[in-house]
Amino acid sequence: MRFLRALKFILRHPLNRGHSVGAMLRFLMWQMTSRILTKAVVIDYVNGTRLLVERGMTSATGALYTGLLEYSDMMFVLHVLREGDLFVDIGANIGSYTVLAGSIPGVRVEAFEPDQDAHRCLVDNVMLNRAEDRVVVHRMGVGRINSVMHFTRGHGQVNHVVAGPQDQVGSVEILVKPLDDLIWPSQPIVIKMDVEGYESEVIAGARRILSDPAVKCLLIEFNGSGTRYGQDEGVILEELKALGFRVLAYSPEDRVLVDPSRAVHRSKNQLLVRDADWASKRVRSGPRVRIRDREI
Repeated sequence: MRFLRALKFILRHPLNRGHSVGAMLRFLMWQMTSRILTKAVVIDYVNGTRLLVERGMTSATGALYTGLLEYSDMMFVLHVLREGDLFVDIGANIGSYTVLAGSIPGVRVEAFEPDQDAHRCLVDNVMLNRAEDRVVVHRMGVGRINSVMHFTRGHGQVNHVVAGPQDQVGSVEILVKPLDDLIWPSQPIVIKMDVEGYESEVIAGARRILSDPAVKCLLIEFNGSGTRYGQDEGVILEELKALGFRVLAYSPEDRVLVDPSRAVHRSKNQLLVRDADWASKRVRSGPRVRIRDREI
């Protein structure tokens, strides 16, 4: 069933329309070859960049199957960033967003990833793309206060800050710092956050930055995991709206921001924009993006 769901998603992906045979072959080939590979392989990514792929790397295999796993959100990042902008990647994992943002000439990236294995792959991907001069990688968590916390191991992209005794076994200690202490007075244009339910704590430690009008866009994954910390995603969204952010969705083909109810492409992330007029002008004039053999 899981195999069929994955194949259905791949064949319906916008970048695979009209290319279903090639998409299916990539999927089947990887399912077979990944079981015998002993090291990572390199795949083409976006704007001439590359990614390392190993079995079990969801974001990297998603890039292999589709070109851009989170199509509308990734296209928004690619269309809105410009030379000199700062992109902050909290919960960078292996670096699919870090490499993507860094593919825009002159864009700087601050990437945070506490998991040892994911951090190793993140560093390898930055080095593979020779982006060390513009990408700073931090092996730490981001939260409310300076602290040392326990972090799960062995769960891939869903590793998270330990919430109780059930997560304690096999966990490791990680350093956690507030984003305000880490990058202020830098002014990121876009902050992407994938922290498996720890959003409220990250936001609490970033109040100074998030109150700065220069911060235009947030991209946050809400997947219900906040309940393990007693967090309510609805409350978090209201807090961000009070800071001037508005929930929108992006249509890459038309390069327009729309109400989420009108979105053609579903996303598990929430796109929050502080200045819709500014962002609309940015995406309309953004550079074309090279993905495989096409430009968008």
